[in-house]
Amino acid sequence: MLALTLCTSLLITMQTARHVSLYKPQFNLTMFLTGNKEFNWKTDTMVLDSFIGTPSNFDARTWQKIEDDLKDRAQKLSMLEDKPEKYYSYLAKNPMDQILVNMYNHDANGYLKDLREEANKYRAMEGLTPKERNNIVKLYVKMANIEKYRLVEMYKAFGVKP
Repeated sequence: MLALTLCTSLLITMQTARHVSLYKPQFNLTMFLTGNKEFNWKTDTMVLDSFIGTPSNFDARTWQKIEDDLKDRAQKLSMLEDKPEKYYSYLAKNPMDQILVNMYNHDANGYLKDLREEANKYRAMEGLTPKERNNIVKLYVKMANIEKYRLVEMYKAFGVKP
């Protein structure tokens, strides 16, 4: 406990990010030894800290591509709303776009948004140890990735290519 207090006081007294980054591994190791944090090779070792990144989830990357495509379609539709002739001409060529945009707005602002908000709530919540916070946030991220997979498969069925 004394080591935790010492590392915490060292982190608080440091004034620049350079100095803080030198003491971060010791602080993380202290948290690990007290059982408040799981050991992470990337952040808890000074040597590997700047070389190893966190891999992104495949479903999240695929969802991002579909999301960008649907946002482009929404932008085209909103630009053409003031010009009825061009709007209906566009819809004649792309009859599913308005439906897909409406579905996207419902999906992106529904359950997926709720999952992101819950994860952010736990990221900012005080009173949790880093280990508890990390486990809860991982759970919400996993649920969001499952939802993204479901959405990707649904939009693929409607012909949207990632």
